[in-house]
Amino acid sequence: MTGCAQNLNLNLAAQGVSVIDVNGKEGIFLCHAILTALGVPCHVVFDGDNGVAERKLASIQGKVGDERARAEKKIREAADKSARLNGQLLNYLDATTKVPWPASVSQLAYTVFEDNLEEYLKGAWPTWTARLQELIATGDGFPGKNAATYREAARSTEGNPPALLIALLANVQELLRNSQPAVQYFLPLQPGPEQAAVAEGPLLSQVGGA
Repeated sequence: MTGCAQNLNLNLAAQGVSVIDVNGKEGIFLCHAILTALGVPCHVVFDGDNGVAERKLASIQGKVGDERARAEKKIREAADKSARLNGQLLNYLDATTKVPWPASVSQLAYTVFEDNLEEYLKGAWPTWTARLQELIATGDGFPGKNAATYREAARSTEGNPPALLIALLANVQELLRNSQPAVQYFLPLQPGPEQAAVAEGPLLSQVGGA
C-alpha cells in the first residue's frame, strides 16, 4: 500500500503482491486499518515531501505583492499539513522515530522517502532518471507520473536498484513470511436461520477481536 503507488514501479505482482494507490497520505490510515482487520499484511510506502515547499517557493519568485503573499501562504500551509500527517502516520505505524520530517528509511511496516521517490532516484539511481528522460524524448514514454513509463525505465536501465528499494522488497517479503493466511470472510447469498448463525458467529468475533 502506498501514498505514491503510481510512482513506485517494482515487480511485485509475480510475488502475489498488490500495489494500491490511496491518493496521498490521508488515504493510508483507513485503507490500512481495513486491510489489517481482514488479515491482509500491508507495507506502507509514502513520500515525506521534505523539499516540496522549497521548490514551490522558488517557482513563484516572479510573483509580487498580494499574489505572492497568497501563494506563499498556501505553500506553507501545505507543508505544515504534510509534516503533521507524517508524524501522525509514523505514530499510527508505531515507528521508533515519530518526527514531522523523517529521513529515507525502510522498516518492516513501512518505507518513507525523505522528499519523494523521483528526487530520491535522481541521486540514488541516476541511470533510471536518464533512461526515463530518454523514453520520454523518443516518444516511447509519457511525461509526468506515468506508471508504465516508470516501470519500463526500471526494467531497461543499467545498474542495480539503490539500497532503499532493495530493502523495501526484502521487508515486504519478510512481512509475507511472518503473516498468517488472511481470514476468509463470506456471507451466504440466502442463508437460513442455522446457516446465518454459523456464518455470522466467526465473522462478528473476528471483527470484534481485530
